[in-house]
Amino acid sequence: MRKLLKPLWFIVAALYLAQAWAYDHAAPLIKRLASAFPLERIKLWTARAIEPLHPVIVLIIFLVPLLVVEPPKVLALWFIAEGHFITGAVTFALAEIGGLAVIAFLFEPCKPKLMQIRAFAWCYTMLIRAKDWSLKQVEPTLRRFRVYRRLFRRWWRRHMPQSGLMRWLGTLRRKARSAPSV
Repeated sequence: MRKLLKPLWFIVAALYLAQAWAYDHAAPLIKRLASAFPLERIKLWTARAIEPLHPVIVLIIFLVPLLVVEPPKVLALWFIAEGHFITGAVTFALAEIGGLAVIAFLFEPCKPKLMQIRAFAWCYTMLIRAKDWSLKQVEPTLRRFRVYRRLFRRWWRRHMPQSGLMRWLGTLRRKARSAPSV
């Protein structure tokens, strides 16, 4: 039975990490959008509006985007069940990205009030622990993947001539890595 559960726990951990990765990468994207649009003023206004509210009211405000995002996800699953895989996948991805963006935007100003609710603080702590547990579950596989990726890259460089496109993509990648993060 234990041998059967190990792959299941790995899949659960990998899915959880994918969700956490998406959230972690949505936050910088939201900050970049905030610099292009007047979102910083909206965030300040949101923080000032939330400050006098009771923590439970702030929790309700924080959970409203989840209620808005879940129906499109159900619709996406219905599309997939009806055989419209691409439409369903796009709908699901847009709902997920939109929900992550709104939650990432709201979490920062709401966090102090939300942490006053013991149940929320406990759930937040459990999510952080779950992320750490998931990393422990997936880390050996990720290490092996990185080794294989390195070996493949060495093989590729040795055996495949570098085209102009590959050089251009490498240049873009190096520039992106050296650019200061916002």
